Amino acid sequence: MHQHPFLIIPRNDGVAVSVDGNLHIKKMNSREMLTFAGRCFEVAMEMLKEEEREKDNTNIGEISIGPAEG
Repeated sequence: MHQHPFLIIPRNDGVAVSVDGNLHIKKMNSREMLTFAGRCFEVAMEMLKEEEREKDNTNIGEISIGPAEG
């Protein structure tokens, strides 16, 4: 999948989104902006939790319990 360079710019009337140098304006009222910001926060928290889970799972595999009996 090809990822296009983009930039999201918060503004006092919504957001400006630049994709491959093409600027698009998305008008938003304050409630829409807060909903958008809240969703971004929720997703970021989900990402952090998943990264921590993956880190913990990786560390579990590195723990040495001791010599194997046998």
